[in-house]
Amino acid sequence: MSALPQQHEPEPLPRTANAIAAALNPTRKGTFLEELLAAQAGADMLAVMDRWYLRAVADSTRTDADRPQSAA
Repeated sequence: MSALPQQHEPEPLPRTANAIAAALNPTRKGTFLEELLAAQAGADMLAVMDRWYLRAVADSTRTDADRPQSAA
């Protein structure tokens, strides 16, 4: 029998404003925070967080190999 390396699944990103902001690419974080601050508490705030959640997940799992290479 050969031992296969175990693949570790990343921890799911919590659906909190702090976790989303921390996971976002720094170029997007400011826009997220501006939208979040402009939203009214409650449903508006949750809508902003829902809108940015998947982008944060993508940004947090993206590797350098996923990023487009700039022309030299």
